[in-house]
Formats: sequence, C-alpha cells, structure tokens
Amino acid sequence: MTESEVRCVLVKIHGIGNQKRAWSRRFDKMLKATLATLPRGQQRRFVSESVWWADLSLLPAMGVPAAAVAARVSYGSADVAFTLVQQQYSQHLLTGGVTTGGAPAAFGLPRLNPRKIIAKLKNGIVRAADCANDVANYVTNNGVRLQIQHRLSDKLFQLQAKYPNASLILGSHSQGTIISYDVLRLNGPQLPSLKTWVTMGAPLGWYLNFLRWGDDPVGIQPAMAWLNFYDDDDKTGKTLQELVNWPAPVPNDINVDNKGKGLDPHDHWHNPEVVKRYFELIKGYLTG
Repeated sequence: MTESEVRCVLVKIHGIGNQKRAWSRRFDKMLKATLATLPRGQQRRFVSESVWWADLSLLPAMGVPAAAVAARVSYGSADVAFTLVQQQYSQHLLTGGVTTGGAPAAFGLPRLNPRKIIAKLKNGIVRAADCANDVANYVTNNGVRLQIQHRLSDKLFQLQAKYPNASLILGSHSQGTIISYDVLRLNGPQLPSLKTWVTMGAPLGWYLNFLRWGDDPVGIQPAMAWLNFYDDDDKTGKTLQELVNWPAPVPNDINVDNKGKGLDPHDHWHNPEVVKRYFELIKGYLTG
C-alpha cells in the first residue's frame, strides 16, 4: 500500500493533565478492534496519529519547561494573569460550571463525616488546580501557547502532504479542543484535506463566555463537519450549538453518556459509543 492509496487519517490530540506520551494506547486498541471488521484492504488505507503536548505545560512541582519560564519572565503581568486564570478555572471545575461558589453538595461531598469531606475537597482542589494549570499556561504564556499550537499544526500539515488523497479527521478532547480551535482559525484555509472535526468535553463555552476568547471563526472552513460529543454530567464541556454565533460550521451536539457506560463523565476516549462513532466516520471515508 502506497501513501497515495491512503484514504483516511485520524489525528488525535489529548486534553489537560499529566498525560503520558503513549496516552492514546487504550483508545487505539479499542478502535483497532472495530476496524478489524472491515476488509484488510480497507484497513490498510487508514492511518492513525496522536499529538502529545503535555511536556510543554507541567505543574510547577514537576518542573516548568524552559519555554514557559522564558514566556512568563518576558511579560510583567504574566504571573498575575496566570494566577487569576488558574483560580477562575479551578472554581469553574469545582462548582460544575457555576463561578459564584457552591455548597458542599455541589462538590458531591458526603454530608456527615468531616474527615471524608476534607479529604475529598482537598483531592478535588488538587485535580482542579492540575487542570487549571494547563489552561492558565496556555492562556497567559505566549511561548507555551505557540509551541503547543505548532505541535498540532505541524502534524496536520505533515500528514496532509504525506497522504495527498486522504481525508483528515481531527479528534480533540478537553483543552485539546481549544488548541484545535485556535489552529483551525489560523490555518483552516491551508488544510483542505481536513473534512471532520470532533470535539469532546470541550470547554469552549468557558473560553467564549468568560475570556471572550476568539469568538470569531476566522479561518475555520464552513464546509467542514463538526461533531461535538458531550455528557450532561461533565463539568468541563457540554453542548455547543447555542454558544456558536457564526453560521457555519455548526457543531452537531451528541450526548454519548460516558457516566452511563461506567466511566468518568469527562472520559470520552474509552467510551465504546465514542469509539463506534469514530469507526463509522472512518468507514465512511474508506468505503465512500
């Protein structure tokens, strides 16, 4: 099989947190099992690639990358902005999207055992701070943001050139959807092979409403299909249709019910329903 015979390429980008380099291994294994139902000739016309960017945005306790330090030193107000964004996003996560605080019940805390309440609240704050750190790095540190964007855009351009007859699918999760959003706004016209964009657990609502972050599609191609997978119990991202104020592309909101599959509401990658929907997208490009 030559590169010109490849018909579909899936590019995946992860969300916030201390992700490992092999972060997509389990999803890839699940997807491969579904693709095994296709004829081998069709399977060989599909390529899957993953983008890893966690090394560019680490918790301070783990050591901040040199690029992040340089970016924060270069801008006098960066530290203040970083702290504000981190605090606001932590509160957003802890209160399920409500930024005015919340009662203990809003955190899912047990009512009667003070030790359990303190322990669970502490763990929740640590997780929220972990997630908010990546968001704050991306928003306030130009050097970090540009390097992360380049990692995705370079991969998309590389694959478009390598497989000239293939349709590209971009699968993005959590903060990866914001990175994808920015890359598509900047480079959309130069990526005609990108036919479908999948967002999952997308915090675009928080970015648009709170930060007023790039609420103009700019270079995003109107003809591109946009699927948005969400779970009602996910604190990070829900429906997007009502938040988008441009005519096209319009997100097609799909409730994939991660929690109903026994998963964390924000865990889209390992939901069999999500894997099935990726399979159907890929199959359409391989057989169409």
